[in-house]
Amino acid sequence: MPQHLRNKIQNWVFDLDNTIYPAASGIQHQVDERMPHYIMRQFGLDYDAAREIQKDFYYRYGTTLSGLVQEHKIDPWHYWDYIFDIDYAALKHDLALREVLALLPGRKFIFTNSPHTHAQKVLANLGIAEFFSGVFDLTAAELISKPDPAPYAKMLAQFAIDPKTALFMDDVARNLVPAHKLGMTTVYLERPTHATDDAIHGVDAEISAYVDYQTDDMLGFLQNILA
Repeated sequence: MPQHLRNKIQNWVFDLDNTIYPAASGIQHQVDERMPHYIMRQFGLDYDAAREIQKDFYYRYGTTLSGLVQEHKIDPWHYWDYIFDIDYAALKHDLALREVLALLPGRKFIFTNSPHTHAQKVLANLGIAEFFSGVFDLTAAELISKPDPAPYAKMLAQFAIDPKTALFMDDVARNLVPAHKLGMTTVYLERPTHATDDAIHGVDAEISAYVDYQTDDMLGFLQNILA
């Protein structure tokens, strides 16, 4: 049981999409639906071909954008302006999450492969922005995506975080590997949507050594720490 983490952890680092908010909100689904359409518009491809490029870039680079930038010099904000033109109305103030964040000792951060503008909208809609000391986004990472080790070290340095006192939670298991290697406590947040993409998201024999905790209930896990 993770109750002992209350005394150990002083820095709580959360992924954003499908982690700090529930996957059932459909926010990430809206974004995922717009990605292949952006590629279709840019390169004159049909949907299936664009979807294959999207998946390939995500698997190889950590995000579709990182692949587009490195292989096609796409302007990140041109891409983000399109794919994040979505409806955030499904995200409501989360009173239970507010209560937990208020009680967790220490600082809280967002570490995301999305831009800070998206993160700010998510946190504002959830009513939890006040609890976070900082957001480390893909621009701060110089467009190098998780799970590349470079942004992890840069994030820790920027916020003066001792990794031995830090917990990192992400819904993509492979993103936990660099965090664990740096000394952070890692939590894999399993989502129902992962059943269709376990090769990318899930915990295999190699990754399992880097996952300290696994849960399908972020709020319950944090409440258990406070119990």
